[in-house]
Amino acid sequence: MIKKIKIIKKIKDKGLRWFLWRLKSEIRNPTNLYFKIIVDNMLRLRKSVKRPLQRKVSDDLLYAIFDIECSPITFNIAEFLVDAEYESRNINKNGFVVVVVPLEKEPLYKNEEYLSVVDSASKSWRFQNIVLPIISLSSSCKGIHILPRRKDVELYVRNFDIYPDIYNSKNIRRRA
Repeated sequence: MIKKIKIIKKIKDKGLRWFLWRLKSEIRNPTNLYFKIIVDNMLRLRKSVKRPLQRKVSDDLLYAIFDIECSPITFNIAEFLVDAEYESRNINKNGFVVVVVPLEKEPLYKNEEYLSVVDSASKSWRFQNIVLPIISLSSSCKGIHILPRRKDVELYVRNFDIYPDIYNSKNIRRRA
């Protein structure tokens, strides 16, 4: 009951536009464990139904999707690289390629608190001076693909083995 009151108060304070943005964000990148399990299983089911219809390109590399929309542009990239290396070894690949998916040009809702601390110039600096150098330190990383548009990631999702395995550009997922 108290949680419902807090949600109603937030909607009053931040507006209906914020609520719709937050609802969309929660569906795409759930923070509630039970809701995440439900959505992830639905995505796995959807992927397993589509899988027989698709032919993956035979490749000895795993394509690790680093989506800037949901991944922090910080030293957390090291954790992502460890996960990608673990997953590539698990499925007998010879390494992985990091595929960087950019932000949307005009997001529906901007997180003002975050933007007050980390502006676009700071994000660019962090990417160039923290993320890229750390990626280059991984011995299992065989390359970096920086995509010009978000929609270009669909080519990788359709044709290659990817990490996270249930990623698509609409439902963003991190490894739990």
